[in-house]
Amino acid sequence: MKQFFGEFIDDDAPFGFDTLSTCLEHHTIQKQPLKKDQISMSMVVPVSGVPFIKQTRCNKNIFIRTRAEDKLVVEMESQTIDAPYSDCFLCKEAWIVVSDSASSCRCVLQKYIKIHFVKSTMFKSKIMARAEEGMRDAAVKWLQFAKDKGHLDKKPEAAPVEVMSPEVAAASPVVVDAKPRYFEPLEKAQKAQKEELKKLKLELVAVKEKVDSIAGTVVFRLLLIFFFFATLLIGGIGGAIYTGHLPLPGSEVTHLSLQVEALVAANQ
Repeated sequence: MKQFFGEFIDDDAPFGFDTLSTCLEHHTIQKQPLKKDQISMSMVVPVSGVPFIKQTRCNKNIFIRTRAEDKLVVEMESQTIDAPYSDCFLCKEAWIVVSDSASSCRCVLQKYIKIHFVKSTMFKSKIMARAEEGMRDAAVKWLQFAKDKGHLDKKPEAAPVEVMSPEVAAASPVVVDAKPRYFEPLEKAQKAQKEELKKLKLELVAVKEKVDSIAGTVVFRLLLIFFFFATLLIGGIGGAIYTGHLPLPGSEVTHLSLQVEALVAANQ
């Protein structure tokens, strides 16, 4: 955390806010020293897609809200003076930097942007879209410049080397640390994400088994209902035949044969 502050925020930072303004082709840059956790800057910035102007004056205030061994919070407010409706809004940005511990060589930076309106205007949606696009573009360029100039690969200060005897050195395991980099995801976050995915998969399997069980029960009940009504239907037909309401197969033919035979016998 100390290295990040010295690299990007401090008065003599190699890639401080004044250096970033130079890379973004700002000019007439003036920066006040860090005082009471605040830095004030003014510059002239180029603009595009804004009617009537190609550049505008800009005032920027940087506030150090939190500075701890494992956390750093920086807030920024910028106002373009010459742009149309510039008195209606402020461009706000926040940097939140966290690390595992004070001795860690890694940290994670999260950037947040917001267009804060102090007055109402009918062009709010257009102003917001254009301002957010410019702030995102500046954030991307900041990261690209920091990578290209090697500010994200800088190693921490070397610790004093303890001289060991050959016997102790031979018995000690050799540990090779990975190259420290800013903005690299932390192992704890990755592990927690994997555990969450594993838990979600188990829940999905349990839901599927429950659905299959319910479906099997429904099919079984439908079969029972089918067999019940089939039994009632077959029983009803059998009862009707037994009571004479329905003729047995061939009964009509047999009855007709008996009548014919009776008529023949009477004629004889």
